[in-house]
Amino acid sequence: MLPSLRSKIVLITSVILLLAIGANSFSNSLFFSSEYSNVLQSSVFVVGENLRSQLNRILKLGIRLEDITGFEEQCQETVESYDYIAHAMIVDTRGKILFHSDPSEEGRTLTDPKILDLLKTGEGGIQIITENGNEYYEVMIPVFGIHDERIGAVGMGLPVEYVSGKADGLRAQSIFIMLVSFGVATFSLIFFISLWVTRPLTKLTMAIEDMGKEGGLNRKVQIRSNDEIGKLASTFNRMTDDLKKSREKTEKYSDQMEDKVSTRTTELEKKVKEMNEARIATLNIMEDIGEANKELEDRQKQIENANRELKKLDKLKSEFMNIGAHELKTPLIPIVGYLDMMRDAKNLDESQKTQIETCLRNANRLQMLVNDILDMSKLEAGSMKFEMKKTDVLAMIKNSVVDIETEAKKQGIKVISKLPESLPKLVIDEYRITEVLANLLNNAIKYNKPNGTITVSAGHKEKKVIVRVQDTGIGISKSDMKKMFTKFFQADTSAKRKYGGTGLGLAICKSIIKHHGGDIWIESELGKGSAFIFTLPIKKQEGGNDEDTCG
Repeated sequence: MLPSLRSKIVLITSVILLLAIGANSFSNSLFFSSEYSNVLQSSVFVVGENLRSQLNRILKLGIRLEDITGFEEQCQETVESYDYIAHAMIVDTRGKILFHSDPSEEGRTLTDPKILDLLKTGEGGIQIITENGNEYYEVMIPVFGIHDERIGAVGMGLPVEYVSGKADGLRAQSIFIMLVSFGVATFSLIFFISLWVTRPLTKLTMAIEDMGKEGGLNRKVQIRSNDEIGKLASTFNRMTDDLKKSREKTEKYSDQMEDKVSTRTTELEKKVKEMNEARIATLNIMEDIGEANKELEDRQKQIENANRELKKLDKLKSEFMNIGAHELKTPLIPIVGYLDMMRDAKNLDESQKTQIETCLRNANRLQMLVNDILDMSKLEAGSMKFEMKKTDVLAMIKNSVVDIETEAKKQGIKVISKLPESLPKLVIDEYRITEVLANLLNNAIKYNKPNGTITVSAGHKEKKVIVRVQDTGIGISKSDMKKMFTKFFQADTSAKRKYGGTGLGLAICKSIIKHHGGDIWIESELGKGSAFIFTLPIKKQEGGNDEDTCG
């Protein structure tokens, strides 16, 4: 028995799907396994740097490396804090272990030539070594004395077995997803081919086969669709009607004159020819339909693959930003602390104070960027916690205005409040909404003109509280207004170069307001100032009228 059209289409498409999905899954598993190994190794370097920073604080006090005691506790805490780190140690330049997360290892001298080469060169790096039958990625980070002389190194061990185990898990997950995707795609393919192609074509074939039988021209093909097959069925039905009429005419005039019989015979032959041409046209249409369906399926497969890749890339981007921000935050805290201590020292001249102030200001800006990235990541992941409670919104706005008045006066900017006597109390996270107000007010100061003004107004209308922050600053172009709430976007103005910024503030504001069920937008004209307006819903009003009091 020859295979059916449906079987051929399903077989060919299934083979293509299996090959494409299998190749994609295999390449993805190799890529993510390699990237995961690189990320783990980079993370071990960062942890080693933190341990070296702790050791440097002690060395800066003038204590020699050999005279330090109790540092094995920091090594043990490091190993306990990270499940992928097997051991942490401090060695001198000869390879002697001074401190180790396993106290029994202290005093032993390293013998691996690759590690000893790293200690001799003093450049640091990573090597694969074997200890006690186990393979490790051994990370060596050089340690320098107070006179920048090389005195030892920090060693961190990452088990090769841990990395390979994670990689095997990724590959197994990729194979499972591939098999599930293939099963779903094959089932869908069989179902829709049967529903849309083979079943209607079977009806047409049976009707064509019955045409020569008695009563065959009375049969109608019932296909209710507007595609090519549906049009083909309509054409076929019209054709059978025409044939039926022709046959009736032939029978009616069969007893008439011989020349009329000849004429009718000629007409019948023409009709038969038309029928054959229509049948040929039908077969051509069927071939075109098959090719069109195959092309549509290929396009759909490409779109699905592209969507999966975009989702994976977006997830990788978010994970990279989150990990990077966390790792930056750890060294920033001691940096800011030390700069604060150095700024308060009494033996500094003006030049040194200026340099320390510059470093501290830039460290604070970097800390703000890290905090903004972490907040943005929490908002996107839905993990930011909101403490919702009934809040006096009017008092909150007044406090925010008072907080920025001093800074505004320093810049020669006047702050005007146009607030009503009362506003409904709302169930909100007061801290987060205060963050939004502070961001909008600071932007109004930052991008205002000399001797400009800031007008803060509020009101309530249609079960919403409306807050408006208006400035007389540089304004925003229409093209930039559409992008102002996009992450990392900053309008292309001279103010951007002058004041800088993270480009995350307005995106965070929008996410916070959206979480509260409100909205935020901009009204501005380039060179004529800007107004930032946001709303908060009144879930349960406590009296008062609904007239608009927002200026």
